[in-house]
Amino acid sequence: LEDGATVCWLDYSGSGAETYAHMLEEGNGRLTLCFAAFEGAPRILRLYGHAVFLLEAQLRTGLGTGRRQTVTDTELERVRKAFDGELPGQENCDPGFRSIFVLRVERATHSCGYSVPLFQYQAERTTLKDFAGGKGRDGMIEYQGYKNSFSIDGLPSVGQLIQQRWPSSMTFKDGYFFATYDDDDLTSTNACMRVLLGGYRKVSTWLKSRVIYGSLYGASVFLNWRTLQSVMQICGGFAAGLCYARSVGMWRRPTLSC
Repeated sequence: LEDGATVCWLDYSGSGAETYAHMLEEGNGRLTLCFAAFEGAPRILRLYGHAVFLLEAQLRTGLGTGRRQTVTDTELERVRKAFDGELPGQENCDPGFRSIFVLRVERATHSCGYSVPLFQYQAERTTLKDFAGGKGRDGMIEYQGYKNSFSIDGLPSVGQLIQQRWPSSMTFKDGYFFATYDDDDLTSTNACMRVLLGGYRKVSTWLKSRVIYGSLYGASVFLNWRTLQSVMQICGGFAAGLCYARSVGMWRRPTLSC
């Protein structure tokens, strides 16, 4: 960008989302860019700093999703100017748009690069753009939710922010975590209530089918039964909801900043 100390780039969708997950970790947000010369004199350049990423919603509001900082109004205007025409809703926006990274450079270093091999540039690949174009914008948002909601070690990632809700289920296959979302557009509150109510029903059914339920009947002689039953339902639902939340990674879900 024009200030000489900030770098930004447009990120397209991919099958992984590791950088996002680690930027969302508490106390993290560090990012390093590495450049290597594959032609001419050998050289490696590294830019160190802390970064935020701007999703479609943040590009409208200016609130970054990184842990340490938000984007200033000046930076936001510079980002919009740099990518004019390529942002969501604009004519040349790629359906695979995922975010724009903004890195505040705190340190720049270079090294010899003597072992970097020589390569000759031929052309850009069109495979990724063709893939995104075939799915369309709505299809890519669904794809991001399915493949980009967790890191390879189960940390919550950008897919959950794009979907703006918790996954309804989480599966592990071939070394990756995949998420599925219900078709109905649930808000975070409704999703939480659905989990708690579902947990209550499971615990309540379990209690009613076992002797422990009968042993509590004696307490109802001294207490109002409806009150006791309500307490049991709330406690049981909350416990089951927490167990379910932990199983799908909801208990460490990042909070959307905007």
